[in-house]
Amino acid sequence: MPTDHPVSRPWSSVSQHLQRWSTKRPPFIEEREWSSILREVRADVLTDYALGDVVEDTDAERLDHVMQQISDGYPVAYATGKKYWYKWSWYCVPGVLIPRSETEELLAWILEAEPAHTHGKALDVGCGSGVLAIGLALERSHLRVTAADISAQARDLTVRNAASLDATVTVVAVDLLDQETWADLASYDIIVSNPPYIPRREKTIMDASVLAHEPGLALFTEDAEGIQFYKAIAELASQKLLPGGRLYLELNEHHAQKVADHLYTRSDQDKGFTEIEIRKDIHGKDRMLRCLWKG
Repeated sequence: MPTDHPVSRPWSSVSQHLQRWSTKRPPFIEEREWSSILREVRADVLTDYALGDVVEDTDAERLDHVMQQISDGYPVAYATGKKYWYKWSWYCVPGVLIPRSETEELLAWILEAEPAHTHGKALDVGCGSGVLAIGLALERSHLRVTAADISAQARDLTVRNAASLDATVTVVAVDLLDQETWADLASYDIIVSNPPYIPRREKTIMDASVLAHEPGLALFTEDAEGIQFYKAIAELASQKLLPGGRLYLELNEHHAQKVADHLYTRSDQDKGFTEIEIRKDIHGKDRMLRCLWKG
């Protein structure tokens, strides 16, 4: 069998080079986690040959630089510039939150609840790198999807990821805490969001690498309850969701019931949010919410 296939060569050389790093585990990283990091680097660097600039840079010097950054505590996705999430490879850049597995579960729930023929308009508010908006656009091709964020870096990255995955998504600037920026938004059949939901007092229980490297703008709220942005989303949804529209949210497991309770307070017999459901993630944490807008 030929050994010089143009795809098999880089996979082999990268694997061999990373194998040498397997003996250089930093003392603050457990052995199982280090093995997982090595697999993630291999996947992030090589999974998607459409991202040719990454593949072309997979020489020993670049890999050593990536691995040294990770050994020093730098997030894997920022070091490689990529993250494999759901079933696609995404560009990642410092200043924009790295996509999480919990958000994969939220997308899976949305796709489970919204049939393949679902049509209309969807809004992802606080889109970050664009994973929810682009995932919806790719998996539900009849939806017209808009991605919104206050961060110019996030909007630029969403545009880049949409282009790399050949997804059609409209990207706009929206500040959830400034209703004047909502004026040009349309009416939607679906609104999804993974907003900031961590009160600053919870910093003490957070991973040091996240605190050091990921954007506080995408992580923290200014209220003690951690529901500041959910209140804004509830108001946005009350203005922009069509009757019968669906709202999907990722939650902080410590404050999930507070979010549901707030949605209940905005409802009455004739108007408001109904069929409010909290769903647990694979770790048994209250991580996602779905509800309908009666209009």
